[in-house]
Amino acid sequence: AEPVLVISVGKSADGALAESILKKYGISYTSDDAATGAGSAKTVIVVPGVSTKGLGAAGISVDDEYAHASALADSLKSGDATVLLAHLGGDSRR
Repeated sequence: AEPVLVISVGKSADGALAESILKKYGISYTSDDAATGAGSAKTVIVVPGVSTKGLGAAGISVDDEYAHASALADSLKSGDATVLLAHLGGDSRR
């Protein structure tokens, strides 16, 4: 259900891939990798995938991103949004 929020956790390019898929099917969405919850979104798509290059470029440590992901998970558990996990990056991004 719309509105849809896409959150990439781990700073890989997999979030962009998820956005391309949504665009292909005409699904409107917003993207916010720094989101700490669903906000007004009815559906949240969390796209995990660790990129040390992406984390470094963003100036974020693995520990900081882990803390963000943990806080995000806690927030989404207590909310009403439907949450989908879309792992798109293969074994190397786990």
